[in-house]
Amino acid sequence: MQRFLVPRLCVMYFLQCFAMGAVVPIFSLYLRNDLGFSGSQTGLILSMAAVSAFVSPLVWAVVVDRVVSAERLLALSHAAGAAIMFGLSQVQDFRLVLGGYLLYMVCLGPTIPLTNTVVFGHLQERGGGEFGRIRVFGTLGWIVVAWFFSFFWLARVDSAGFVDALRVSAAASAVMFLWSLSIPRRREIHPGSLSQLIPRAAVQVVLKPQVLTVGIAMLLIAALDRIYVYGGSPLLAALGVPSQAIMPILSLGQVPELFALFFLGSLVRRWGYRRMVMLGIGFQLFRFTAFLLGGILPLPLVVAGFSVHGLTYAFGIALCSMFADAHCAPENRGGVHQLLELMSFGFGNIIGNVGAGVLAEVGEPLGTTGFEVLYGVALAVGITALVLVRLRMPDASPVVEPEPTETNTCSR
Repeated sequence: MQRFLVPRLCVMYFLQCFAMGAVVPIFSLYLRNDLGFSGSQTGLILSMAAVSAFVSPLVWAVVVDRVVSAERLLALSHAAGAAIMFGLSQVQDFRLVLGGYLLYMVCLGPTIPLTNTVVFGHLQERGGGEFGRIRVFGTLGWIVVAWFFSFFWLARVDSAGFVDALRVSAAASAVMFLWSLSIPRRREIHPGSLSQLIPRAAVQVVLKPQVLTVGIAMLLIAALDRIYVYGGSPLLAALGVPSQAIMPILSLGQVPELFALFFLGSLVRRWGYRRMVMLGIGFQLFRFTAFLLGGILPLPLVVAGFSVHGLTYAFGIALCSMFADAHCAPENRGGVHQLLELMSFGFGNIIGNVGAGVLAEVGEPLGTTGFEVLYGVALAVGITALVLVRLRMPDASPVVEPEPTETNTCSR
């Protein structure tokens, strides 16, 4: 069963991000243009993605490797996700879509940390050291689905449009279900309890001024990321970009992310945490400025705003997670990261998605693209985060530099 394990883990990571990458970049465009939902309705639906940040810690504490192995729970989650996503492709009622997407995120949201758990668990048994080459297949899955769907699927005469992206995602999850069953289960099963959910020591770490500052910065950065995801594909459509080119443009940011993550440790040692996080927020300001002026700027400059998406992640959420991890003892590390995930991927996502929907709806009658109000507020939030980091985040180096690859890598 251990034969060809690393190639099988590579395919597993590829399928994980292929399934989510088929839907996440264009879902807001599908909801607004294909289903005709309002901005606030679209934002409310997208905010259901934050549910995973609240569900994952519970799953982690009392289910994974305690009731069922991570490998089998990953398979079951994708089986349910495939059925739900296919069902979403068949309905157009707002309440059904809202409820369906909520169920989908309850099932699929925890699969991102589950995938990392499976990979790291098997690599520890093999002595580690191979995660980098496995993780890159996740980014490749995100890129491949964008180009495959855009230039092969949408070009078909019988293509139904972006609703087919939901069906492609469902099919990928079905394959992922079968593939996960081929991954051998690790034998250790430990009893768990709700008392392990968030230890008191983890709360004390997060309440340290320097860690709390980073947590607030992560919340603001996560909200900005949701604004980017909400408005990205509709903005390109409003600027007249053909449907076949939208997903490839949105995938451009994954390429520099690979290089940024590879050199992240050496960059931090040279420049320090504060300056690198400020650089990441600077990329946020650059892209939202390009989007704000999208109606008057040449299209290549707007596209350049999409190309820095991976840099905003690597120099934002990933670096902040590394900084916080340096303040953790081994016994409270998991709880600290769960709390930070609640702040960023939980509350940050809710604020970003719901706020983006309301702001987009307000701005539709105004301006050239209808997104001027949305991106104007995004710039204000970005400047706030920049000032916070500049004034309150220390530049201290960590005692131990963790890998940035254990953070959420497929929700963008």
